Amino acid sequence: MIGIQEVIYLFTQMKSSTSVKTQAASLLKRLSIGKYHTKLYHKGETYSSSVIGGLFTLVMIVFMSGVAFYLLDNALSEDKKHYTIVQKPSNLLNNETKFHYFKDNLLNTCFQIFKASDSPQNCSDLQLSVVFQNRQKANTTQQTFRFSPLSGIIENLCELNCVESKDQESQDFRVFMMGQLEQGAIDYEIDKESMLIPLKFIFKNITQVESMGSLTLKFLNGNIFESGLYPQNRLINYRPLDCDTKKGQDFIQTSLAVMKYRSTESVFLTNFQETFIINSNFHTETLVCKREKIQETLDVEFSFSYNSPIMIEYVRTPDSIISVLSKIGGLLAVFKLSTFLFWWHMTSFEKKIASDLKLQKKPMPIEENINTLMGESMLITEQKTSQSVKEIFSFEEYIRMREEIEKLTDINEKWARRFEKIEKAINL
Repeated sequence: MIGIQEVIYLFTQMKSSTSVKTQAASLLKRLSIGKYHTKLYHKGETYSSSVIGGLFTLVMIVFMSGVAFYLLDNALSEDKKHYTIVQKPSNLLNNETKFHYFKDNLLNTCFQIFKASDSPQNCSDLQLSVVFQNRQKANTTQQTFRFSPLSGIIENLCELNCVESKDQESQDFRVFMMGQLEQGAIDYEIDKESMLIPLKFIFKNITQVESMGSLTLKFLNGNIFESGLYPQNRLINYRPLDCDTKKGQDFIQTSLAVMKYRSTESVFLTNFQETFIINSNFHTETLVCKREKIQETLDVEFSFSYNSPIMIEYVRTPDSIISVLSKIGGLLAVFKLSTFLFWWHMTSFEKKIASDLKLQKKPMPIEENINTLMGESMLITEQKTSQSVKEIFSFEEYIRMREEIEKLTDINEKWARRFEKIEKAINL
């Protein structure tokens, strides 16, 4: 198959004396796939093709160019890319999961307390203690922060580290969390099939349980689609009045499901970005109430564990440039039809040669029997039989012809010597 530059060259080289029909037919023949190359020149060409083959080739060039442009445009245009998502399980322990992988989730955890309008407690009276335990070092790190009112929006809502929070306590919370999360690997407590996380959030100093509507933790969550990761908040709500007694301590075990999201927009499948988020299917276990009448305040403790040591990894990728090229290559299989065109062109060429040269029969090899005038004579016997074009223009035929030519040359030399002797005899 020839290129665009050669097509332009053919247009410029066409003689003005030839008709448009003849020029178009010549061009289509040159474009055609499945050419039968004759090895020898016939009418100035070393191949035999057809107008039908050229038309088919031209249509396929236009079709393949359109499909290739469509596939490449979809792969390279951001608004047209087709993404696929693959899931695979990954063991949290084997991956040496560290706290700082989830720092975006934990640093953005929002704590809210909704209290009744007649509650005598101020938001600053309510506290949150964050406890990190390190069993290997046998020590505990703890710091307490105070809630602040969400002024101007909901008067009865106390919060800490929420989106709207700009108070000093929220800033101190983030500084403390950042320092703890960067210290190293999670010190897991493996209990059966769950892994306990040495992190606790404790709502403290609740003196008026009846006036507490709910305690809320907001985690950064995300839903995964082919179009991307859409973050949203996931809530854990708890009502202190769910326990019968009014004073003491509530223990709430929360199971988390963690997932890893890897994504890239590169068609070369490079520059992956990783995000660890708390999946939406985590749940809160049945709370345990342990309250003593001698206690004057209620503490609500949230502890965490993974509901499975398996983390689901989602990998989102666009169609790679390799897959696009393979699709284009698959379409090129249509050009296998050139095999049929090749056989058709070859058969047509053989018929055309047989017709043009009017070769129906060919003499068989010459058997010589030489007898000179002094007792020798030459007898040339010709045997004729029909031969196909393939047999006439075969390597075997050319070898036979060369042998015959060598024989004829030898005969000619012998006769030349004989004539030379005769001439000398006559001159004497």
